[in-house]
Amino acid sequence: MTDQPTRDRLLHLADRARRGVALPAEHDALAAGITELVAERDRAEAALDRVRQLAERWQHTGDRKNTALPELRAALNGPKEN
Repeated sequence: MTDQPTRDRLLHLADRARRGVALPAEHDALAAGITELVAERDRAEAALDRVRQLAERWQHTGDRKNTALPELRAALNGPKEN
């Protein structure tokens, strides 16, 4: 997830761009930051969809011993960082 200093920097760059005082490098940094945020949002939406699918599969199964519950728990815990 994007950390607060990164978000604050993007808001600062957006404000400078809005006022028309941003330098070309700042425009590039803003575009890169927006691209990163969009990709992060897309990954989060995909992960949420996967959790919803696993939860539904677990909810509708009769035998809950060997079902999607471990996968669901892993998905809720998020990706493992190396």
